[in-house]
Amino acid sequence: MEEPINSFGKRQNILKDITTIKISRTTKERLDKMRSHRRETYEDIIKRVIDVLNLCKINPEKARVKLRFLDRMHKKARLI
Repeated sequence: MEEPINSFGKRQNILKDITTIKISRTTKERLDKMRSHRRETYEDIIKRVIDVLNLCKINPEKARVKLRFLDRMHKKARLI
């Protein structure tokens, strides 16, 4: 069976790499508050959190610097 063709003419299996997870409404609301811009996906938010957690294990000071940067960007996005 052939893979579906997307609107750009590229073959892809759309559902192959996508999964669903259940989260509570409270967790969803917390993720929503972490968005750096309106169209940021939950996947992007979760990846960012995991990146910072992994960085904390390797280099806590660098993780603090990154968290400060992300906090400034988040506040800046809220002002726009």
